[in-house]
Amino acid sequence: MNKVVRIIVSGMFAFFIYFPWVVALPQFIYFLGGLCFLASFQAILFFRKLKAPWNIAHLATPLMIGIFLIVYAAQF
Repeated sequence: MNKVVRIIVSGMFAFFIYFPWVVALPQFIYFLGGLCFLASFQAILFFRKLKAPWNIAHLATPLMIGIFLIVYAAQF
């Protein structure tokens, strides 16, 4: 009986170690990548609203960070 309890407890411990890093972490990275996509387009809208000069770097920097995060999260 003691051996069965140890197996169950170790399985639960392994699940709670495995789940956040393998399931929740990639979803969080996807979320950050999506925020970077939104930030790039919001930056353009903000600069257009202010009638301030902007160039492609204002779009490309957060956009490339977002693409990197999404591609990185897809590896999990």
